[in-house]
Amino acid sequence: MTFFPDTAVPPGRLAVGVVLPSRAVRRAQRLGLAAAARHAEQAGLDLVSHRHRPAPGEPPPDAAAALAAVAAATDHITVVSEACAPRLPSPDRTAEQLAGLQRIAHGRLVLGVGADSGPTPRAAAGIPYEPHGPYDLCSPHNPYDPYDPYDPHDPYDPYDLHVPYDPHDPHEERERRTDAVLRLLPRMLAGERVPPPYAYGPGCAPAAPAAAVRVPPVWIAGGTHAAVRRAALLGDGWFPSPAPAAEVAEGTVHLAELTAALGRKPPVVAVGAVAALGTEPGLPGRADIAAGLAEAHGAPAGRYAEVPVTGGAREAAERLHSYCGAGVSRVLVGFAGGDWRRQVELLAEVRDLVR
Repeated sequence: MTFFPDTAVPPGRLAVGVVLPSRAVRRAQRLGLAAAARHAEQAGLDLVSHRHRPAPGEPPPDAAAALAAVAAATDHITVVSEACAPRLPSPDRTAEQLAGLQRIAHGRLVLGVGADSGPTPRAAAGIPYEPHGPYDLCSPHNPYDPYDPYDPHDPYDPYDLHVPYDPHDPHEERERRTDAVLRLLPRMLAGERVPPPYAYGPGCAPAAPAAAVRVPPVWIAGGTHAAVRRAALLGDGWFPSPAPAAEVAEGTVHLAELTAALGRKPPVVAVGAVAALGTEPGLPGRADIAAGLAEAHGAPAGRYAEVPVTGGAREAAERLHSYCGAGVSRVLVGFAGGDWRRQVELLAEVRDLVR
């Protein structure tokens, strides 16, 4: 089996996956990345995701090498590249990396496109970095929403890759590059030699992989208006991770309205969750997990109260199943503590109840 289509997930049911352990967890529990991916597959989970964010003080990981190791170690589980930033490398390098990963995964790759990558990779790509603050999912007052594709007077026109842009606006720069690469991916991965988009400036080489491969599904990560619109325009999936079910439902309605206006099929909706399953001593409780999420995202303390997944298999399944009413068909779970292998085995029991 390769990547399963959305029709493989019946309405009202969920495909369940896991976020692979961080470098710190792998070191503490003597667990290799490939071994973790195999364990998730053997437990019966549907997806496995690799998160590219380094821990404080650690060098950025080689995301392509890590994904290649995960894909090579598994046979049928879907491999999700979470929070990839295709705008940062040149288009030809992006196409080459994705084509190689898709071959190794035998068509099981999903490309997650994130909203932020930090100052180090941006500096390497020549893009200014300005950190942004917290935002509310689909808030009409979100100040970090960089463009409106339905406003003909907006200076950022996502429908034209070859218009002049302001190189001194970091938000406009990174959004242009992201959309440019996403628009070109189908042609690049089909083996076509395409001119570089205007956003990459002169001197950028035409892009095409050595041989054609199937374009991986693209999941747009983020809860901003811009992320929802990009998912409607260019994505195969929307990944607002993590968020309460009510907020996801609001975004899903907006997404459906936009795709209907564009004449596109609505993208799949995947959501992230944070779990501490079972009764293992020392596991964090719901309040602790919610407080940690709020602190990490700079959000009010109560915003994530409904997000944590805890307890036994049935309790956890009920919590995850609440997302079905929000239009969600896939969930990727990260663990807040405990033995990672055991948490995966417990999550597989939850999967059997919701799948």
